[in-house]
Amino acid sequence: MLPATHFCLLLLAPFALPASAAGQLVVRGADWSYLDDGSDLGSAWISPFFDDSAWAVGPAQFGYGDGDEASVISFGPDPDNKHITTYFRHEFQLANAAAVQDLTLRVQRDDGVVVYLNGFEVWRDNMPTGLVDFLTPAAARIRGNSEDAFLEIALSPALLVNGSNVIAAEVHLFAGLSPDLSFNLELDDRTPAELVRGPYLQMVSQTTARLRWRSWTPQDSRVAFGSAPGQLGNQIDDPALVTDHEVELSGLLPDSVYYYSVGSSSAVLAGDDSSHLFRTAALPGSTDPLRFWVLGDSGFAGPNQRAVRDAYSAWNTSETDLILLLGDNAYYDGREEEYQLAFFNGYRGYLRQVPTLSTRGNHEKMESVYLDAFSLPSGAELGGVASGSELYYSADVGNVHLICLDSESGDPNPGSAMMSWLDADLAATDADWIIAVWHHPPYSRGSHDSDLEPNSIPMRTQVVPVLEAGGVDLVLSGHSHSYERSMLLDGHYGLSITFDPLQHALDSGDGDPAGNGAYQKHNGAHAGAVYVVSGSAALTGGGTLDHPAMVHSAGQLGSVVIDVVDRSLVLSFLRETGVVQDTFQILTSDAPPLLEISGLFAGGTATVRVSDNPAGATIFVAYSTTGAGPTTTLVGDVDLSPPLHRLGPYLADAQGLVSFPVNVPATTSGMQVWVQAVRLLGGGNGILSNGLAEVIQ
Repeated sequence: MLPATHFCLLLLAPFALPASAAGQLVVRGADWSYLDDGSDLGSAWISPFFDDSAWAVGPAQFGYGDGDEASVISFGPDPDNKHITTYFRHEFQLANAAAVQDLTLRVQRDDGVVVYLNGFEVWRDNMPTGLVDFLTPAAARIRGNSEDAFLEIALSPALLVNGSNVIAAEVHLFAGLSPDLSFNLELDDRTPAELVRGPYLQMVSQTTARLRWRSWTPQDSRVAFGSAPGQLGNQIDDPALVTDHEVELSGLLPDSVYYYSVGSSSAVLAGDDSSHLFRTAALPGSTDPLRFWVLGDSGFAGPNQRAVRDAYSAWNTSETDLILLLGDNAYYDGREEEYQLAFFNGYRGYLRQVPTLSTRGNHEKMESVYLDAFSLPSGAELGGVASGSELYYSADVGNVHLICLDSESGDPNPGSAMMSWLDADLAATDADWIIAVWHHPPYSRGSHDSDLEPNSIPMRTQVVPVLEAGGVDLVLSGHSHSYERSMLLDGHYGLSITFDPLQHALDSGDGDPAGNGAYQKHNGAHAGAVYVVSGSAALTGGGTLDHPAMVHSAGQLGSVVIDVVDRSLVLSFLRETGVVQDTFQILTSDAPPLLEISGLFAGGTATVRVSDNPAGATIFVAYSTTGAGPTTTLVGDVDLSPPLHRLGPYLADAQGLVSFPVNVPATTSGMQVWVQAVRLLGGGNGILSNGLAEVIQ
């Protein structure tokens, strides 16, 4: 073959676009001549004068293995040793080559391709650099979304000639065992859309926000922003000529809505309308309502992904503050075109309005692509302690402290960089809520078994104890293509067979306010956490779905919605059908309940009030008439002298109040009584109120 000559290539930007009907030189589905016998053609075949009259002829799409081919080609006599290279040629006529001012090539390829125009190489994808021959394998296997994606490339029209033109392509398999091959191509004189990706929001804080987008050609950057469309009175410019743009807005007001446009000094590419806006974060510690949309393993573009996305769009009636990505955002390998098709195209409408935070999954194999796609707060730009890594970091959103860990390539052992940072970050936060995210679940029997998964085991044995000691409330993971969620747990670090609900479940109920009641806990070490697996935002998998720590398991499509209001956290599993299939609530408070008694007269009716509770909290009231009084214990002053009497349980109302009458026997006159309330947290734990030592009049 000839040496690689990348001639006239302006820019490569993987992007799936519909076919254009105007100005087409080679239409999608055109007839091509092809050779599929495994021959070594050397280099002569790319010449426009090569005689291909003996080759077979058929319409694109070409290939085998997928069932969507217009022309099924041969892979040779051995299905375990298929021909590595197949050759294609197409001739088209052009009356006036000089009139073509733009030239756009779109190629579907599985696995690798090299394209030539009139004898010169103009583009290659998924192929090694340098010389290639008929035995050169593609650089990687193409699977899933990328098999159907058309990559769009802008070419210079300088190679076109009047009369006959020939475009040629060689398609290479990754290996002789590869199951499928695909090829299709179109060429036209349409100018590509200038905006390739975005705009999308990143790292929105109380006073800053980053806007990112990708343009087709290198340009300077301009963002205009203001309080309403048509009133974008503020402007930030960056003169650097780039295709990947990132502009930070600063000096913004907290908890405020801004409208914006993006583009260059010469043109607006998008925005200045009602759909391009964002809200800055509230001040740290704010208890304003928050809503997080959680997407796990969402990176398989198609009807499943769209159904889950559209179900949330139809169900949601509140502002979405953050999208949390649990990894595997682009199947199968996290390539550029996979990210474009599955993530940036799939969630385009949300990404322009809602910031995202992500953890890396095992299918983010192209680490550089993953890190280039996101701007993540390694320098404590959103609060927390600076980690120095975009693979693990923290962020404060209102009264929630988010911790993102790297279960794919991070070191979970004590003393590692990630774990040392985690210790420091947990010690520094005083947020009401701590939510941790990573990809590989510590507890799962979905499409992956956490007892066997090599990345899950150290996260459970090494990381979970640190988080529980640091007061974590909720842990979110993906990886298993299912939904699973646990009881309120603490201290389960072994295999699933070692799980003991009496030892490891602080509350073994379902946590549903309409079922067994919300989980109630206090802030602090080992107060309990719920573990959620949500990996079915685009596909489902197998598994027994019977992990003993789980209250609810479902091998069904869906996403997770988290609503935080002050000291209440509600998590819902929203099916692709629009039905909420599972819900639980966690109520947390450090403040003890306040006990008050009025009208304590023998023969009368006293009123007992217990306030400063979370709504729905379970309250008991205990009293003793021995007159012995309380004893100082590790949990507070408690009357331990029998007999003790208990009233309740009572449920706190929406204002956190319990109030009830008590008939006081006439025979109790002159007795000294010790009265105390306890707010039940689950698992036999509770928070004591103040105690009252009263003499019955």
